[in-house]
Amino acid sequence: MATTVRTSNRDTGINSVTGGVVIVTIPNPAADKVYGTSTPCIECLVAQQSGTQAYMDIDTAAAAATGWKLSTTPISVKIDDVNKLHFFGTAGDIVQILYRS
Repeated sequence: MATTVRTSNRDTGINSVTGGVVIVTIPNPAADKVYGTSTPCIECLVAQQSGTQAYMDIDTAAAAATGWKLSTTPISVKIDDVNKLHFFGTAGDIVQILYRS
């Protein structure tokens, strides 16, 4: 569900952008997981839920050996579609994505 968010923009003052939240759960057995629905965006904040050990990669399968280890502190990812993010972790791990379009 898209939400309207008001953000500060240095060049144009205040403007409205849309966005939303996507929750990705690592499957059992653990495998590369992609949020399957095309969700165009301009930026995402990505974090793992507390107590999980998830990894992320962009446009390629994520794995513990090659992926970016996520933490509970969100990281900013400038990307044009949420479904380009790939995740790997233990079955049941949860990754939270806040995106704006």
